[in-house]
Amino acid sequence: MNPFLNLDSRIQAALKELKITEPSDAPIHDIPRLLKKEQVLLVAPTGIGKTEAAMLPILDDILKTEPKGFCVLYITPLRALNRDMLRRLEWFGEKLGITVGVRHGDTTQYQRTKQSKDPPQILITTPETFQIMYTGKNLSRHMQNVKWVVVDEIHEMAQDERGAQLSVGMERLRELSGKGFTRVGLSATVGSPDEVAKFLRGGSGPVKIINVSKEKDMDITVSHPNPIKSDSNLADKLRTDKESAARLRRCKQLIEKNTSTLLFVNTRNTAEVLAARFHIMDDEFPLGVHHGSLSKEIRVQMEEDFKAGHINGLICTSSLELGIDIGS
Repeated sequence: MNPFLNLDSRIQAALKELKITEPSDAPIHDIPRLLKKEQVLLVAPTGIGKTEAAMLPILDDILKTEPKGFCVLYITPLRALNRDMLRRLEWFGEKLGITVGVRHGDTTQYQRTKQSKDPPQILITTPETFQIMYTGKNLSRHMQNVKWVVVDEIHEMAQDERGAQLSVGMERLRELSGKGFTRVGLSATVGSPDEVAKFLRGGSGPVKIINVSKEKDMDITVSHPNPIKSDSNLADKLRTDKESAARLRRCKQLIEKNTSTLLFVNTRNTAEVLAARFHIMDDEFPLGVHHGSLSKEIRVQMEEDFKAGHINGLICTSSLELGIDIGS
């Protein structure tokens, strides 16, 4: 049976507008359990629709109960993912009359104050901001109404300090709410889903593991370009050695060959230096830079330009280590 048919008619209408009529494996297994408020860990590869599988039954619950205060906390580890999620959930929010907000290090004071006075029903945040929210009197009061906590990319946090902080935060929320809340974890394919489920469960009830992982083909190539004659001239132009010039030439070829490329480097300084050298090679080269030291406005602009295809690549650091949803 199509699980979409169990959702509110307004959600079904929104899905039809998106031309989504047949569910993938994730919502087929996930939606019935979440409609019964069972705790779930959904393990699936990227691009299979984990977010929608988790959020559709939660949106259905909001429409039925019309809660006040924060009803849903959607926790993701990176601000870039926060912005992706905000766009996707805002679309549903506008169609369904559900309020959606985001709160992290880039959120303005005006937005923070507004959330404190008039909290959205769905709040997208990071593990660190989730902890800080406990220090606000009004925010703590609103958090008593939380019925759902969705942890995205939970596999990234199940084994580090951020995960420990998140686990403590969820236990504090359990005590604060008194009546508890339903936990939902979204994970990429992992070798030990039982351990991730144990992390998600904490001091609450059982967590059902739904594993819809499919084998995903990857093409991995190791390239070590040797300098050619033209690289000597390029090295002089870039004021570097010919080996570095050869590598830059090869990276430029790869970016030009493909539609969307993330070029990872270890430091912010390296990202800026490489970007400058690429633009010396070609001042119209469609390439941007993304790292944590850039202002929110610049990072958002880079993300938007990348998604829209205005630039072919981004030189980035760990700010995009979990990737970016580009739609296409």
